[in-house]
Amino acid sequence: MAAILFVVITASTRSPFRALVAVIAWAGLFELTYQAIGIVGFGWALANFPWEVIALSGWLILAAWIGTWPDWRITILFAAIMAAWIATGYHYNVAGQTSPIDIRDEALNEGGKAALALAYLIGAVRPAFRPVGARRSIR
Repeated sequence: MAAILFVVITASTRSPFRALVAVIAWAGLFELTYQAIGIVGFGWALANFPWEVIALSGWLILAAWIGTWPDWRITILFAAIMAAWIATGYHYNVAGQTSPIDIRDEALNEGGKAALALAYLIGAVRPAFRPVGARRSIR
């Protein structure tokens, strides 16, 4: 999914930099959201979360700085999918697990990732806001 997101944003904006930042921001925001829900709602250990917040926040700030925001309408879809996943127990599949693969929860996991990727794609190719540090050009 990351490769597709990168290629489409690069082709649409002619900016591999914008594409790279959008891909890392998408993956980072999903991972931070996923971990935060697990910690707060399901008692997961804090473990590496503080380090992840520090490491990934810079990419989220950079994405905002260059005007790459997730589209708010698709972000609502992402939130709804995550809420459905939480309501069904927030189970996930792990490589090598002995239990059968949980199709429903895998679909919710991948659906959430895909919705957030689409939100970042739309936000990257059609920025809704001028980048934070950009100046207006006078013509």
